[in-house]
Formats: sequence, structure tokens, C-alpha cells
Amino acid sequence: MHLNRGLLLLVKYLMYLYKKILFKDMVTEKECQKNYHRLKSKRLNKYTYTKRRTILERVDIESYRIISCLHLPLTLACLVRKKCMAVWSGFNPGNKFRNPEKVLSISTYFVLKSLKLPINQNELYRMSVISKMEFYTLKQIFKQKIN
Repeated sequence: MHLNRGLLLLVKYLMYLYKKILFKDMVTEKECQKNYHRLKSKRLNKYTYTKRRTILERVDIESYRIISCLHLPLTLACLVRKKCMAVWSGFNPGNKFRNPEKVLSISTYFVLKSLKLPINQNELYRMSVISKMEFYTLKQIFKQKIN
């Protein structure tokens, strides 16, 4: 009787080990879904962070270029960058005006206008990647967002 009890415990322990080894890689469906969504959100956050960082770098370079071409103090580039990123964040993804270079030219225009500095519109859109029609369209959109 004592031998049967020990044998029974041994069999239960071996069954436990067998199940542990056999099913070690298997997890429940809920755990799989949780892990999938967690990994997906991590990847999206990482992508969004790197995309935003590269856009900030592009905006920095372009804002310094535009400000220096207009022969204005380079301290204005920081104001232009802040305004540009605020406007850029307001546009939905997929919008044709979400291009940071396009938003940068109109942001430069409005920052200089708000500081009451002289700016020639023709010169500004000639040195940026935006067409005359897009510049005026963005100008109207920007005025609507302000009001």
C-alpha cells in the first residue's frame, strides 16, 4: 500500500514533467493576442518616434536654410520650427499638406508676419518646395485654423 502511494506520486510527477515539456511553447489564445497587441503597439510607437525625429531634423535643416536665405537672424529658426511642428501635427496623416517642407514655408511666413518683419511672399515660395497655388491654399487653411 505504501509502495502504491509512492508509485502514484511518481506517476503524477512524471505526467507533470511530460506536460510541462510537451506544452512548454503553447500558450493560451488570450496570451497570444495580448502579446501580439503589445508588440504591435511597441513597434508603432518606435516607428512614430523615429519618424517624428527625422521630420524634426528635416525641419531644422530647412528652417535654417530658409532663414539664412532671407538674411534674417538664425534665432528665428527656433520659432519657425515650433510653429511648423504645431501646424504639422494638426494635419491628418495622408493629407497632401502634411509634407514638412510645405508646412515650413507657410509657418515661416506667419511667424515673420506676427513679428512684423518684412517678407516677400514670392521670394519665400520660390526658395521652398511649394508651388504658388499650394502656398495660397495653405495660407487660407492656416488662417481658418487660427480663427
